Amino acid sequence: MADAIAKQHPIPRLGEGEDAAALADFLLSEQAGWITGQIMAVDGGRSTVRSRG
Repeated sequence: MADAIAKQHPIPRLGEGEDAAALADFLLSEQAGWITGQIMAVDGGRSTVRSRG
């Protein structure tokens, strides 16, 4: 079942805690100093794909 779900994502794998942690690390870094008021989906691109139902 996990494989079937993963295949529905543009990045064909299930996300892990490290994926969200990587975004948090970036947002806390100096490199993200000019990023404000954004909504960032950490969903493997799933939010860009239309439902097939």
